[in-house]
Amino acid sequence: MRRACGILAMVITAGVGHTQKNPPEIVAEAPSLKERAIGAERRGDLAKAAQLYLDLTRQDPQEVKWVLAAGRCLGRVGRYNDSLDLLERSFGRFSDVIEIPALVAKTYVLKAEASVAQGVRDVNVTLNFEEAVRVARSVVQRHPGHKDARLILAKAHFQLAEMEEAHKHAREAVRRFPRHQGGHVLLGDIAYQRFVTLRNQINVENPRGRQQADLLAQAAAERERASRAYAKAAEIDNTRAYPRVRLGDLQAWNGNTEQALLMYQEALAVDPTTTVNHSWITTNVESERRTELYRNATEAYRKKPGMEKGKLATLYWYLAYALLEKRDFKASHLTFSKAAKANPLFQNSHYYAMLAAYWGGEEDVAQAHAWHYASQNAAGFADLIRSPVEAKRKDEVLGILEYFAQSSFKADRLPESRDLNHILAKVKATAPHWNNYAFLCRETGKFEDSLSAYQNALSLDPDSPQLLNDTAVILQYHLPTRENLTMAATYYRRVLVEATRVLNDPKASDEKKTRTRQARQDATGNLKKMGKQ
Repeated sequence: MRRACGILAMVITAGVGHTQKNPPEIVAEAPSLKERAIGAERRGDLAKAAQLYLDLTRQDPQEVKWVLAAGRCLGRVGRYNDSLDLLERSFGRFSDVIEIPALVAKTYVLKAEASVAQGVRDVNVTLNFEEAVRVARSVVQRHPGHKDARLILAKAHFQLAEMEEAHKHAREAVRRFPRHQGGHVLLGDIAYQRFVTLRNQINVENPRGRQQADLLAQAAAERERASRAYAKAAEIDNTRAYPRVRLGDLQAWNGNTEQALLMYQEALAVDPTTTVNHSWITTNVESERRTELYRNATEAYRKKPGMEKGKLATLYWYLAYALLEKRDFKASHLTFSKAAKANPLFQNSHYYAMLAAYWGGEEDVAQAHAWHYASQNAAGFADLIRSPVEAKRKDEVLGILEYFAQSSFKADRLPESRDLNHILAKVKATAPHWNNYAFLCRETGKFEDSLSAYQNALSLDPDSPQLLNDTAVILQYHLPTRENLTMAATYYRRVLVEATRVLNDPKASDEKKTRTRQARQDATGNLKKMGKQ
């Protein structure tokens, strides 16, 4: 008889006349806090990494590398004030660690740039750039060869439109660090800004003679400086898309469309999410050439080591839009579908996939895309239809949606009809459309939404006996709180008053009077049930 040994049983080995114990169980040691923090940062989970590094700063307050790591990750996830508080509290303990003020300066720039990216350029943005200048200057005064601080100083001066200082520090960065692209990019930005300013001045003032020649010569010189600087940056670091974008912009300014497109294609192949001016491309380039550009960039990026599938969504979307304008509807709706799959945030892909499929004669596919978008983002769908971009086909799109909503209702696909009617109600904003949506919400058990929709309809037709009665029905039978029952009784009494008015109105249609009689009958019966008659 075998006897248990701990949690492991004795094992009889076949053909051997003795017993043998299993090897001891190996228990994996849990990763340390340090390992978890470093691992989270490597995976790109910066929010978690920031919290773990903060835990490390409390566990080991004399280790400066945890302070720097926490500050770095906090800044990268947008918790700028938390990063600055942590770093500035550490000045006293680590007064000889120059990386702390350098990171403070960088965080001030990140904070300011985040506001600029959102279209905000107020006094707080200016103050943040000024703080970055102050702190970065203190770093380079102590350590003139500190690369990050030197670049931050140049960038902050540039953002403050202090071009002389920006140029001085950018040139110093290039002199000290000629194989780092940062200084070259900044020199390019400074020259590019001067070039654009000069070109705008020429366009506004329309000078003549010697003045025109001088301004054109100055603009050409700045364009050449910018081109050389960006080309050098692109040569040094082929993983950066931005210099290529700017080289394309310079070609576009100069009317060299094909050269601009080649640079934009290179930039998109490096990083599909880079800030290429897609609107300019759409406006100035025929759909056939745009199709080629985005297809080439897509194929090149797909071959890139470390390719991120989510970034393909941008390339798929613009390729699909070019195909749509080229009237290649099958390829267009399939490519829009790829964009939505690559990045679910590209929800308006379903709108354009709907159009492409519908125009290509695939109504079922089109309807599926319409319902998906309507069910996932009704507000976005409605806003897109109302947008200036879609103004030219607004009526056609609404006609398509009316057709889809009716066909799904006839096929007893009520959730689908409900969601499509929601878009119609939002865009057309009439009492009958809100009534249709409210009814379908009621029939599919979405009573809160039904009440809200009936209230929207009443705001447009406040004296309708039918709408008053149907709203009261929702309150009485489906959302019967004490307050709602009181409100329902109020609505039913209003039905009786408004019904008399409609039935005595010689201009009211027979259909309206029929609905009104039914509403009066229902209101009378429901008041009786409530004991409120």
